[in-house]
Amino acid sequence: MKKYLIIFSMLVLFYCVLFSVAKPNTILADKMEENQIMKASTEDKKVISPLNGTDLSADKTNKNPLNARTSIQTYANNSIFTFPRVTSDYNTPLDSKYSFFPRMNDDSKWYYESTYATSKKKVETSKGTISDVNLDVVPITDDTTPGVLRVTNVGMYNGVNLDLLVKVTYIKKVNDTNIWGTIRTPAKFELGVEKSNFLNLYMSGKTDTEINIAITTVKSDTTKQIKTSGVVTYNQITIAKKLILQRDQISNLYTPNDSIVTYDPNSTMTINNGNPVYTFQSEANSNLATNRIVQQYEDLATRAVGICMNQTSSSVTQILSATPPLLIKPPIPVMSGENTVTKAADSSAYTIYQVVPSQPSKVLEQFDLAIILPAVFKNINTEDISIKDQNGIAITNDLFNKTITVGSDGQQMLKISATEAYLNSNLSNGSGLYSNIFRITVPVKIDFTKDYSAYAENDPNGEGNNSKLIKVNGIVTLFSKDFGGLLGESESETPVVFTNQSSLTFDFRDENNKQVFQKSIVQTVGNEYDNTALLDEVNDWGFSLVSVSDNIKGSQTPEDATVKIILKDKRFDGNIDFYKNEQLLENNVLKYDDKITVSFNTIYNGAMEDSTFKGGQIITTFPKNVFKDEPSNMKLVDKNGKSVGTVLYQQQGDPPGRMVGKINEDVPVGTEVYLKYDGTVSSEQPANSDYKFIFSLITMDNAFNNQFLKDFSQDVIVKPNTAQLNVKFLDEKGNQLHDPYTSEENVGTPIDLTKLTGVTETIKELTNDNYILAKKPDNEVITIIDGKNDFTYQFSGTLKISSAPDILDFETKKATIDAVKYTNPTIIGEPLVISDTRADKVKWNLKARIDQPLTHSDKVQGDIIIPDAIKYKYQDDELTLTDQDTVIFSHLNTDSGSYNVTKERWSKGDGFMLDLQPGAVKVLGKYKAQITITLENAK
Repeated sequence: MKKYLIIFSMLVLFYCVLFSVAKPNTILADKMEENQIMKASTEDKKVISPLNGTDLSADKTNKNPLNARTSIQTYANNSIFTFPRVTSDYNTPLDSKYSFFPRMNDDSKWYYESTYATSKKKVETSKGTISDVNLDVVPITDDTTPGVLRVTNVGMYNGVNLDLLVKVTYIKKVNDTNIWGTIRTPAKFELGVEKSNFLNLYMSGKTDTEINIAITTVKSDTTKQIKTSGVVTYNQITIAKKLILQRDQISNLYTPNDSIVTYDPNSTMTINNGNPVYTFQSEANSNLATNRIVQQYEDLATRAVGICMNQTSSSVTQILSATPPLLIKPPIPVMSGENTVTKAADSSAYTIYQVVPSQPSKVLEQFDLAIILPAVFKNINTEDISIKDQNGIAITNDLFNKTITVGSDGQQMLKISATEAYLNSNLSNGSGLYSNIFRITVPVKIDFTKDYSAYAENDPNGEGNNSKLIKVNGIVTLFSKDFGGLLGESESETPVVFTNQSSLTFDFRDENNKQVFQKSIVQTVGNEYDNTALLDEVNDWGFSLVSVSDNIKGSQTPEDATVKIILKDKRFDGNIDFYKNEQLLENNVLKYDDKITVSFNTIYNGAMEDSTFKGGQIITTFPKNVFKDEPSNMKLVDKNGKSVGTVLYQQQGDPPGRMVGKINEDVPVGTEVYLKYDGTVSSEQPANSDYKFIFSLITMDNAFNNQFLKDFSQDVIVKPNTAQLNVKFLDEKGNQLHDPYTSEENVGTPIDLTKLTGVTETIKELTNDNYILAKKPDNEVITIIDGKNDFTYQFSGTLKISSAPDILDFETKKATIDAVKYTNPTIIGEPLVISDTRADKVKWNLKARIDQPLTHSDKVQGDIIIPDAIKYKYQDDELTLTDQDTVIFSHLNTDSGSYNVTKERWSKGDGFMLDLQPGAVKVLGKYKAQITITLENAK
């Protein structure tokens, strides 16, 4: 029985309020990660003049008003202003710490950072639409930005390979429209991804259209931020836009004496979480040096830059270039050794990375690298030294001179000098000497005849007391007289590592190149050895020697070596089979009390050529206790069953047994010989016991008086007898309700049915399906017997309401004085579902009665009742419901299971309804009633 509510509410007054929301044309980026840049509000910010420290935002009469712009040369020529420091001194070299220059090269690729660690999805580029249509760009839309972009392999700083993370952190789009609202110049942004420059920004739109980006340096293939110091050139500063730079990220600004760039020292704009900025623009549009500034920065992982439209334009370009017109000292090269230790001991290599920063038109007169190597190495050949540029292109010998000098102490100095032609190749495309990163590889070989004790230490993973690791560091220096001569030297960060041991492997193979045996030994390089004694063993294996390589004896080489030994196979071929009832046993599984036949067979093929071979023996050994009694029916026969010899059973202690078959002397070569015997498997052994049967073939060669042997074996497992356990799930008439639970169990094993997951889960499943467990097996703890092991759980079916709604909601209706009917109420709660799992299916009825008629409770007038308003529609009939049970639906389930009344009847037109007579609604408000539904058998 299930009770639920019918809710009926009516309201006459309807009203509608319209809201108008003004949307700003500023789009802020999503929440930024730490150290990323977000545009901040500029309201209520004080603007302090760098001239006199006054608050310019409050002083409207100040002679230097808020939007006043100043020639950048005013600050360059006025020494009283210390920040920012603006200079035109291009001749004083910058320290090598400012040598970082990000540059796209052939190995640079653009990826979406969100998928870089997993799928490495590349950036989806398109051809530009704002400026140069031939260049690849990433469009920046007004409803989404591309997220963080990763540019790989952009450069090196202090020996660390770097990637760039580029994030668009703020955009503001202002379209240029006419008086009819038609867009004449749309606000658009594109990020240039071509290799010709470090980074380009393209934009169009009306005044105040703005974009900010954050550029972060990270260690390649990681998210570890790396601080760098360097310089960035901003080309094409024009009157059409403002270049926005964060104030505290400017160490120095470089500009020519005739610069026409102006900047606003009092700008109220912000970047990078509200940090003040300087904005730069030009009084003319050009791409000359006069429209360029160079920013020097110190120890930054993330740099901020922004562009804001100063006037309406359909094409504005801002170029960020890593090629400044400044002298920069090259950094000291970074040197490392290959330190992976292998037993191929004598070869390794040093790798030197040399960063050569951009230089102005005044090119260098000298650029030399010197690599100093200790005397333990063999002499180096200059042809083996490779030099590659940032794009991985090999540098030809006409660009670098390579010379090697060997000192009296054996120390070698490799000198690499840029040629005059290369010194004057101030190219910006990554192929010249400047703005480049060179990878120099110097292969080295250790000379084990020299004294390497100063570099040796005990090898914890070696073999023997003489095992050593030899670790050798090199030194590299950088010299350029343009910067005062020797710029410095550094020792290799990691040494090259060798070991003074290598392996010698003896590889025995037959004439078909099939491996017979392999053995390896480790020896100290240079040791003399003689391993010919190994060859004396091959006859005992059933082989004869065909050939052996010369290095069976000699001096141990630094490289791992292999001794190749070819043998002639003189062994028999054969196999072991196990039969039961004349059928081969599967998987070599034997069961207790099985009566089996064991059969060993081989091809009797004699011995060496030209021998006077007569007779031979077949011997098998096996665990004696695998059988209940001694083997019987022993015989030695050919494939037709004809006897070819005699068989003798011998006991050789516990556990082995020995079966010897002697082949008759008159048996022809090529005869297929079988040694067979019967046995009964013992049941006294533990379950799943493993046994090994061994088959040995022996033949006597009278001419050479040698034995040629072959042993091969076969494993078997002995298991107890098993029987099947069957647990059935039936109704009261014996019908199967669920697939039975079955399993293969060992005879004699105790089983608790209540602990079998398959049984308990099935009982739970049937109970959930409205079956009642009526009868269990007499004993649920049983012992598996040899035979049937059948057990039954019996269930009784039920008739019940599985689920029903909580509320039938007719929702808010408009009052009327006319007669009206409302159907199809909203069902709140579960559907009305009837479950019938009885074995004997009988029609069932649903009855309904009104416990409370449709009633409105009023605090003043009390309860207001609408009588006879609730009805049930069944097909074409409308049944008026009263306080007496009324049959509203009948059904007969043909199969056990559930009948969804809501789905099968109510969704198709049947169900509860409201029938209101004219004038039935006296008072407006919420009405409710209560109905009881009863389920019963139809008598």
